Amino acid sequence: MQETEFRGKCLNSPKGRWATGSLLSRSDGTREICEGESISKNLYRHPVCPETVGQYSGIKGGKGVKIYDGDIVAKFCRREKGADSERLSIHEITFEEGCFCAKTKYDYELCSHAATLRDVISGIQSLMREYPECDIWIEVIGNKHDNPELIKEIAVIPWHKRTEKNGN
Repeated sequence: MQETEFRGKCLNSPKGRWATGSLLSRSDGTREICEGESISKNLYRHPVCPETVGQYSGIKGGKGVKIYDGDIVAKFCRREKGADSERLSIHEITFEEGCFCAKTKYDYELCSHAATLRDVISGIQSLMREYPECDIWIEVIGNKHDNPELIKEIAVIPWHKRTEKNGN
């Protein structure tokens, strides 16, 4: 069973702290993240900015970091052991029509539906089968609230263009 968890940026935190846990939405539009074993205990309730609330996708990126709605992730590749990694693409994680999506610049420009996050993971697995010498992974590099400049970088370089560039 998938873990249901939310995060939001705390309103009363001078350093922009993020809280994770259960979501409490009030009728006046305010939201709180409740950290702890049970919502009924409400031991740690954090008022959060409603625009920053995002749900955990159930998928962890590189280094075991949880991926949430609103995160910016990058797909990386290392062509051989010991080589530097290359960034292949950047995606914004969104929750649309009941599923987590990984949007690229082209999805925004064409107003098209993005690939689901699970499709992106499946694509990575397919690339790893096709190119077993490569190490390919996805990693959280920021989020749209703390790092809005990353949204401008959302782009994709097609795999065949990368291999042509490198002479393979």
